Amino acid sequence: MTLGRMIRFLHAEHLSPIRVNWLTKAFLLGDWASFMIQGNSAGLTFKASTKKIGEGMIVAGLFVQITSFGLFFVTSIVFHARIRRKPTNESLVQGKEWLRVIWMLYFTSILILLRSVFRVVEYLMGYDGYLFANEWPLYVFDAAPMWLVCVAFWWCWPSVIRIEKSPDAIRLQGQVRGWWKSRTRREGALIREEDAL
Repeated sequence: MTLGRMIRFLHAEHLSPIRVNWLTKAFLLGDWASFMIQGNSAGLTFKASTKKIGEGMIVAGLFVQITSFGLFFVTSIVFHARIRRKPTNESLVQGKEWLRVIWMLYFTSILILLRSVFRVVEYLMGYDGYLFANEWPLYVFDAAPMWLVCVAFWWCWPSVIRIEKSPDAIRLQGQVRGWWKSRTRREGALIREEDAL
């Protein structure tokens, strides 16, 4: 959702490798598929006859999650590279705030990928493996990355990018520059004059 808002905010829909209308839906679908596979497979692990199938399906669900987040990460990088090569007017005039958001997305994506890889390794080692037998890896590779994701979103809350419905009113919340206000007023006056004619 944040990446889609960013692309719309910068008027850079043409630079997105995936159509912006499908961006959020595609990655939410990947997450949903991953959770459904893992959730439905967990019940199979309680029965001895289906335990191996359940574990295999959980690992498959985790790979779906890694693939989905990997594609999201690559999409973000491709978009960032394209907008650096061919910047839109909005990317040039809106300051560095949108860059802060995109770097926050990179940081959180890496943390979530790290956690997902840890979960895969944990299940591949089995319930008798070192990672299941000890608590510290759970805190370091599962809880800590998720806590850092929360901190990163707190530090750089995506609502800083606000898309308003009025014409040309795409701006950073609380950071509208004077020239932008005067430009919006001038354009509004021109529209009113054209309507009067």
